[in-house]
Amino acid sequence: MNIRDLEALVAVIETGSVGSAAIRLNLTQPALTRRIQLLEETLGAALLDRASKPHKATSDGLRVYDYARQILRGVRDLRVDLTGPPGDVQGEFTIGIMPHLADEAVTTPIAKVRSEFPNLKIKLTSDWSPALQSRVASGDLDLAIYCLADGETPAQGISTVDLGRSEVALVASPALRVPQQATILELSRFPWVLNNDGCGFRNYIGHTFESARLPFNVAIEVLSADIKMSLVAAGHGIGIVAPAGLDQCRWRDQIKVIETPDFRPAVRVWAASSESPSRLAAPVRTFIEEMQALPGQGQVGVLAA
Repeated sequence: MNIRDLEALVAVIETGSVGSAAIRLNLTQPALTRRIQLLEETLGAALLDRASKPHKATSDGLRVYDYARQILRGVRDLRVDLTGPPGDVQGEFTIGIMPHLADEAVTTPIAKVRSEFPNLKIKLTSDWSPALQSRVASGDLDLAIYCLADGETPAQGISTVDLGRSEVALVASPALRVPQQATILELSRFPWVLNNDGCGFRNYIGHTFESARLPFNVAIEVLSADIKMSLVAAGHGIGIVAPAGLDQCRWRDQIKVIETPDFRPAVRVWAASSESPSRLAAPVRTFIEEMQALPGQGQVGVLAA
């Protein structure tokens, strides 16, 4: 199997067309097409659906694509490792983080990694928990920080470190008339303003209401924490916020904290990396250790929901 043939398939799938892939790889379209054909002959499977315009990956093509990305990443890491000075970690360190990770939980570990590994290029990306787990497992990310409902088990095939349990407060505008002490039944009667689907806290609340056979009305989905709190303050629904985020909220005087004796929304925060040996084992370890050392870690120190 030829590495260049794998590069051709990856390029076609990621750019969406043979023409764009040829430009990326500085090839003619016939040359790139031939590489795909050679890979198909080697594997004995059709990787592109040529009846579609532009060509789309078949189910086999997508499976090969996942393997190809891991192989090509390994080849790139090997080249960097062998060309650099012994013990010097170089190349790219790709970290995926969930939205609303507290600023300190990002900047402090990154500062430590950069001081210990100055020749390492750090690439940050943001996504929700299911996607982050999948991207670590596929080798697309070196490290991911995300949250799952408390008690939910992380995906198999990745190495995980439990960073602790994180709770949030429920908040609403007084104009919404949510009882100061509200049961889960009373909460189910009001609309919510929450993060987009995929957020660990939202999933936890939704599963809790579903288990209790109660309605869960998400009236507004919004990614921005600042906009979310402005909508909550305007009375559009109940919102969630980490204690650290509540203290810094510019609308603090326009919202009230709802006490919920029978309902304590919480998630567990995880750090995940590939289980395979990696030249990035040391920076991964440094990043995680710095997160564990943050003030308040293990309770609510990671999130600014």
